[in-house]
Amino acid sequence: LSLVGSEMCIRDRKDTSPESIPRKACKKWLTFQWAAVNPDIIVCLGRVALSVLVGSETKAKSITPNTIIDTKFGKVLFQIHPAAFMREKGRNAKAYGFAKIASTLEKALEHVGLPI
Repeated sequence: LSLVGSEMCIRDRKDTSPESIPRKACKKWLTFQWAAVNPDIIVCLGRVALSVLVGSETKAKSITPNTIIDTKFGKVLFQIHPAAFMREKGRNAKAYGFAKIASTLEKALEHVGLPI
C-alpha cells in the first residue's frame, strides 16, 4: 500500500501551487518510488497526483473517486484530496471527508487482503 499526493511530488516552496509542479520530475520521482516499494495498490489522494499517474489532467477528471484503475504503475485507488474536504462548508463536511478517506483506505486494505 502506497499513498501518493501532490505534496509528495517535487515542490521547491511551500507556497507553490500544485499546477506548477514539474510533472515530468514528479513522474520520474514516482517511478523510482514505485520501483523501490512495488506496492500492490497505490492510494492516490487528489487529481493533481492522479494526473501524473494516468498521463493527463483530462483523463484524471474522468475518473470517479474511490475506484480502482490500472496504470503503468499498477493498481491505483483514487480519492479526492483531504484538503478539498476541509474547504467544504457545512457542519459535517470535515467528518464526511474523513469518512471518505477512511472508506478509501478500507477498500485498499481489502484489495490487498489485509484485515480492516
